[in-house]
Amino acid sequence: MVAASGPALGVTPDGHGDWRTFIEAPATRDLSPTGVVSTSGNVRNATALTTADDTDSITLSYAEGGPAPVIVLDYGKNVGGTTSFDVVSKSGLPTLRSSYSETLKNLSETGDYTNQFSPTTLRYDTFPVTRVGTIQGSGIQGAERYQMITLLTPGSVTLSRVRIHFTGELGTADTLRGHFLSSDDTLNRAWYASVYTVNLNQMMPGGSNGPLHLLLDGAKRDRSVWSGDILASGPTVYAALDPVYVRDSIQLLGEHPATVADYLLPAVGTSAVPGPMPGVCQPNVETPACMTFSMSYSTVFVPVLADYVRYTGDMTFAAEQWANVVRVLAWTGQQRDAKGLITTTSTNGKDWKVDDHTGEATWNNLIYYAALTDGAELASALGRDAAASAWRTQAAALRTAINTHLWNPTTGVYDISDSSNGAIAQDANTFAALTGVADPVRSTQILGVLDKRLQHARGHLAYAEPAPAGEGQQLSTMMSGWEVMADLDAGRTTAALDLIRREWGYMLRQDPGGTTWENIPMTGDLDGAHSAAHSWGSLPAAALSRYVLGIRPTTPGFDTFVVAPQPGDLSWAAGDVPTPYGPVSINWSQGAGCRYTVDVTVPPGTTATVSIPGGKTISGVTPGDHRYMGQPAC
Repeated sequence: MVAASGPALGVTPDGHGDWRTFIEAPATRDLSPTGVVSTSGNVRNATALTTADDTDSITLSYAEGGPAPVIVLDYGKNVGGTTSFDVVSKSGLPTLRSSYSETLKNLSETGDYTNQFSPTTLRYDTFPVTRVGTIQGSGIQGAERYQMITLLTPGSVTLSRVRIHFTGELGTADTLRGHFLSSDDTLNRAWYASVYTVNLNQMMPGGSNGPLHLLLDGAKRDRSVWSGDILASGPTVYAALDPVYVRDSIQLLGEHPATVADYLLPAVGTSAVPGPMPGVCQPNVETPACMTFSMSYSTVFVPVLADYVRYTGDMTFAAEQWANVVRVLAWTGQQRDAKGLITTTSTNGKDWKVDDHTGEATWNNLIYYAALTDGAELASALGRDAAASAWRTQAAALRTAINTHLWNPTTGVYDISDSSNGAIAQDANTFAALTGVADPVRSTQILGVLDKRLQHARGHLAYAEPAPAGEGQQLSTMMSGWEVMADLDAGRTTAALDLIRREWGYMLRQDPGGTTWENIPMTGDLDGAHSAAHSWGSLPAAALSRYVLGIRPTTPGFDTFVVAPQPGDLSWAAGDVPTPYGPVSINWSQGAGCRYTVDVTVPPGTTATVSIPGGKTISGVTPGDHRYMGQPAC
């Protein structure tokens, strides 16, 4: 048996290639510019900042009445951290300004956006240069590929070095816990771009977050812990990174129970009585501030916790958070109407798009259904059988109510809400399939409708055209990521891979490259207000590991798990998926006569069920290296 390679080996055993070539993270923390985009005014020896020779230098000079010197630097990829400047000489009273942007198009003297969640709120630093030595930027600029340096007042400054100190986690070949490689380079790039995007959003301990490892929403904006975003970024953490970032983020949210779920109010409450959970915690202040956001972003606390426990087996933490699970499910259940559906108001009805949906909103009810079923799973794992039974009963009643009142037989999809009928929405229907509210036949039907009606050259739309009144049209990287998951879960592998190739392939071909966006605007151009490194757009890494590699836990913490590769139109794939027991390694390929070979390594202490594409399923697979040969599949 030839086992699939582990991360330290790099090259797949049959010589398919080296996964390390796709890694996006920089190799070191101290980063220098890789190129000069442009200069204007009096800038001497501009390329000195791109060399490793600290004895070389660049001089910017600004004469009274003359043009200001400007240099635009390129770091070669989207990076993030603190900026420093080594000043070797100066004359006059120069004031240096450094501004930052993820894309060249949005770069200006004040950067690309004013971030209200940042300690300084600004995307630029301004320094009166009063001495030689090192000047340090005021704080973390979470994502930037381009840097503009200019002088605002007359004088001259000579710099020997400009650098960015990378402050996220470095997902290098030595630190990644999982990896992926396949016969499709676009999918490979999407996997590693997804992981690197999460790297940029990993806030390491220290500073305002104290000992906590936090998982942020956007590296540039908002640099905050959002519950709904973790639902999408957490799966990528489990595919390759340290799950402590999810645990600590849940802990931060769990420490701030609320009384109401209204939009951006301070979270104040007690876990002893029913109530909502915060939707967002802002760690970038002296005392982290947690706020409510909406009913859905309160309820999603339970699925986020359940997924963490599913992939880590951390039952101690699940027990610590049990009171929060009970209180939020009890409070959300109190919002049900006579039909058995939860209803939202103009103050607590915000969704992931920050749109208001009042009444019986389908997506909100699907999140509540997921919370009930996931809560029941947690309860069973903790031995709280009465709670598990009660929540399963409530979930069954809710499922019936959703299918009775929110299904539209005319369109063949679920409506947006009881008052918004006839439109085709990606979020409501994707989650109906994902959560199992739609049965397998209906799931296949609605996913087919989405595939047909949401088609766009750059991916899938949030709504079939024309978009309903009051709803902003876009291509949502988070919802398309969930649609990829739903397609794969329904066995629509080719459709899922095609969506990744189009939507994530488009982002990878655009500036800044190598990261996943918050969304794709209808123009195709990312504006400065939106993030080019948004963690909720990272779902392809999780999807490819869970379904193309096919490795998913069936009991908390991978005591038991499945290995069920879904090839789609791929000829081979290999990789590792981390577990608490060590990595599960797999290498599958399609040989002559469409016959699949699957090599899998099962770690000690676990038991696997292995399904061969187009072939048999083997239960009770014990630790060790195994090779399985399938029957001809075509």
